[in-house]
Amino acid sequence: EFSEFIRYAFARERPYVTLADELRYVEKYLRLLVRVQVAPEVLHTRIPALSVQPLVENAIRHGLEMGIGGNVEIVASDLDREVELRVTDDGAGMPPERAQAALDGQTDGIGLANVHRRLQTTFGESYGLEIESQPGRARRW
Repeated sequence: EFSEFIRYAFARERPYVTLADELRYVEKYLRLLVRVQVAPEVLHTRIPALSVQPLVENAIRHGLEMGIGGNVEIVASDLDREVELRVTDDGAGMPPERAQAALDGQTDGIGLANVHRRLQTTFGESYGLEIESQPGRARRW
């Protein structure tokens, strides 16, 4: 729904839409709140391309798919010589076994495993994604 909203918001080939279309997309926007809180000092941190987008997509697609929740938060914090990036949703959560399987690439999707491996390849084995999950507050980073 978020990607559909973005496509609608940036569609330049149609300067006018019906009120019904406009109200439908306002409803989509209201159902999904994305909050971004990034420390200014970490904005120039270099990371592998397409590291954040799969996490946000995963939070939207899987974290909110059951109609529970509707908020996604992206937080980047300065930890002196490191940066912590958290993508959080308030969806249904997932069991720890499923979270580990996602990191190991043993699920249908490859996004989390791919980002996890690229972070470890770039920064070392002690880096990568960790998944904390509980109903109503599923965290991915």
